[in-house]
Amino acid sequence: MCAQPKQVDLFRVDGYLAVILFLAFFVRLADLAVPSHYPQPDELFSLDVASEPFIGESLRRLASDTHPPLYFLILRYWLKVTSKTLFSAKVLSIIFNVANILFTYFFCQIWVDKRTARWAALFMALSPWNIYWAHLSRNHQMLPPLF
Repeated sequence: MCAQPKQVDLFRVDGYLAVILFLAFFVRLADLAVPSHYPQPDELFSLDVASEPFIGESLRRLASDTHPPLYFLILRYWLKVTSKTLFSAKVLSIIFNVANILFTYFFCQIWVDKRTARWAALFMALSPWNIYWAHLSRNHQMLPPLF
């Protein structure tokens, strides 16, 4: 007999999770100040493609790239709302990364328990590897929440 998945109230606010998510967001913002992170060629490509004056031109340029265009389209509209800077593009990746931590928490809570979910979210929030990849302006951070 198969075990039934746990019923979890995903909309109940967990104070620990809120603190972990705020910590994760601000640690990633602080890490943006590290000069060695600026800029990487693929990030400049993302910013350049998303800043094209016409969407058709963006899509034409993306046809030669190996990544699907959804991230670039989202980035394009994000940069219209914010400013067309590399910092703004990196903030979008940070938002997606924090969403990854949130989804990790939810799945871990469903599959294991709340205590383990909190620890998993905290480890993701403080992981140097995760912090480094969180602010690269490419579609790496968008894929897990959309998958």
